[in-house]
Amino acid sequence: MTKSYHRHIAILLLTYMISQSDHRLCAVEPWVASHHRTFSVYHQPPEQSDRESLLNFGYSQDRRPDLVQYRQMLATLDPLVLPLGGATLAGFGTDESHYLPTWRHLGAIIGHKNFLFLADCQASSLANRAMIDREGGIYCFPLAMNQPRPKILSDWIVSPPTTAREIISDDAEATDEPIGCGFEVPLGSLWFDIEQQQWHRCSERWLAVCSYALRNRQLQGLFDRLHKAELALKKLADRPGKEAALFEA
Repeated sequence: MTKSYHRHIAILLLTYMISQSDHRLCAVEPWVASHHRTFSVYHQPPEQSDRESLLNFGYSQDRRPDLVQYRQMLATLDPLVLPLGGATLAGFGTDESHYLPTWRHLGAIIGHKNFLFLADCQASSLANRAMIDREGGIYCFPLAMNQPRPKILSDWIVSPPTTAREIISDDAEATDEPIGCGFEVPLGSLWFDIEQQQWHRCSERWLAVCSYALRNRQLQGLFDRLHKAELALKKLADRPGKEAALFEA
């Protein structure tokens, strides 16, 4: 193992210890399993020094000048949650440019590109998708809701362009209820490579999926907020004094 690898592992362990106030090694694995995407970590700002720092800090996204941040990337192999690669990234900048190099690094470690690359919506830029497709990779990303995608999605929900199907878990019994529904739309995308001055066409499948459990939680949260608002309005109406006189009028 290289010194760089040990450095990344050490920073990951320190991140866990500082954020969770726990130094037990046995508790690190489940924590990593629930944080196996790119995440931001706060760190106490160091005093001004001319020495080179191990971490390149950036400003807090929560606008806390007393808490600067760096980013720790971890790529794992599911379902084992086996760490395959990690990197300590500067606290400033975006994550978008790191996904393609990470995918290439994983292909070199595994020895082939026949694996499904899962990441968040910051990986779903057209350039990332096109280059992974051109180099023989397979990906599944949630698309960022940039215009005009919200309008396209709402139109599809009202009038699905393909047949909607119910989703059933692989290990479900015959009597189990579906866990969701959705439909698939085959689309083609064009991307122009500025460096090579070439167009690349890739075929994609866009999936629109509704999870019944998530839908029910969101509806319940909406009802709870409406109920709290109604109670607050009722208390305001029942308040004695000028406010009550205004409501009676």
